Parts: sequence; structure tokens; C-alpha cells
Amino acid sequence: LIAGPRVEVSQQSITPFDPVNLDLETETTELNEVALLPSVSLIYSPLTRANFRTSLTRTVARPQLRELAPFAYADYFGGREIRGNVDLVNTSIINADTRFEYFPTSREVVAVSAFYKRFEDPIEQVLVPSSGNGIVSFQNAVGGNLFGIELEARKSLDMFAEVLRPLTVIANVTLAHSRIDLDPVSSLQLTSQSRPLSLQAPFIINAAIDFDEPAWGTRARLLYNVVGPRLYQVGSNGIPDIYEEPRHGLDLSFGQQIGKHVEARAAVTNLIDSPVRRAHDTESGDNVTEEYRLGRTFSIG
Repeated sequence: LIAGPRVEVSQQSITPFDPVNLDLETETTELNEVALLPSVSLIYSPLTRANFRTSLTRTVARPQLRELAPFAYADYFGGREIRGNVDLVNTSIINADTRFEYFPTSREVVAVSAFYKRFEDPIEQVLVPSSGNGIVSFQNAVGGNLFGIELEARKSLDMFAEVLRPLTVIANVTLAHSRIDLDPVSSLQLTSQSRPLSLQAPFIINAAIDFDEPAWGTRARLLYNVVGPRLYQVGSNGIPDIYEEPRHGLDLSFGQQIGKHVEARAAVTNLIDSPVRRAHDTESGDNVTEEYRLGRTFSIG
């Protein structure tokens, strides 16, 4: 059993200036807070190879300086105008989770987790109508709730044949449900009256196959990942919400030991190069606002 508080003192400030007119008075944004963050966790081992874990903690999420910026600027990607919000406050989060894990061998695990998060004043991107393609700003919602479960497994394939002993399969699935609390008297009229938390996907899937042969000094991994559709920007005043569509990823890495002190490594990330695609949430589903590819990355060392 581990329990105790943590104290975090944060001071954030941003003072802009006009490079053309240095004598121009500008507004300074400050956000200072002293946060008391208690936590308690319990680990219980009912069996030699099994653990039961549970915890309850409080954490804080702070806005980035660009989200507090008291001026408008152009996004470096896409060119949309972004305006900070000087009235943002820190987000307070209560986290509760429970996990049961079992280790059949030192290389294997089967685990199931359940978690809950309560957000007070979560920060979200909001799309505000204007001339052109709208202005992106930031605001604190009233609150929000997040429930989820996570399933994890790591299993060696030597159960089928001894020759498959270097191969291990890894899988991880997270399912989540979230809902935001809306402010009925807010000056900004949000389009959706019921929606998930911004940037929270309903599911995340990771799967990998590992090859590790110490006798050869060789190891490799093929990793697959997909993130479900998630709310990217909150629409207001009739502008529909913007969602980012699921995107599939595939990475490959390889390492080879050479002698006692040298290892050669190579990796390829984003093999599929699935496009990043964002669109307004409408019945037609064809209102794409952004679409681009990140490209593949090759490395050797």
C-alpha cells in the first residue's frame, strides 16, 4: 500500500511583442497555481505469478503556451488562423483504475484493466465561424467522464513447436466511452449537444510479433496500430464538428549484434502510409477539411 500527496507549483506566462512597433503595449497572460495531488495505490499478489493492482490519483493538465497566447497566428500546417484564450484554466483530473495481471512465464502476460477518469475544465479546440475557413481557438468545457477497459496479452509461440520459441505475439486493445459536460449558458453556442471528449478515440488496437534469438544476436519487431475515429475540433454556431478518421500504421524494426560491443539497427516506420483524413461530421460524410500523408521514414545506425 502506497499513499501520499504531491505538491506542484506552476507558473506560466506569455508576453507578446510587435517587432515593428516595440513601444506598443501588449497584454501579458499569466496562469499560476499551487496544486495538491493526493494518490493511493494497492498491489496484492494472491498467487506467485499474479498481481491485483488498484489506484486512485489526482493529476493536472496544463494548457500549452500557444493555447494561452493573447493574439492570433497562422498554423504552420494548413494555414488556418489560431487564436489563444487568455481565460483558460488548468484541467483537474481524478483517475481510478484496477488491473489484474497473470504471468504464465517470465516472457508472457495476460492482463485486464478497467479505468475511469473525471475531468474538470478540460481544454478543447473549438472552431469559430469567421471569413475564410474559420478560426481555431481553445476553451474549457465544464467537465467530462471517461470509462474504459484494456486487454493485454503477450504469448510465446513455442507452445506449437520448439522451433518457434524466438517468436512472441503481443496484443493490446483499449475500448473507451467518454462524454463531455456542456455549459448551457456559455457565450459560444456549440453545435453538438452531446459528444465525446475531444481527441478521445473509442478504441485503440496494437498488435506485434517479436523475434528474439540470443544465440544469433538477432531481434526484430513488426508492429501494427490503429486508432478509432476521434473528435478533432469542436464546431460552434452551426459549424459541424470535425472528426479524424481511423488511420492504420505498420512499423518494422531490426537489430543484429556484431561481436560483443556492437549492434546494427534498422527501422522502417509508417510502411502503409495511410492518409491523415479529417472531415466535418455530417450525414453525407464527404466534407473533408484536411487530408495529407506523413510519408515513410527509414533509419539505420
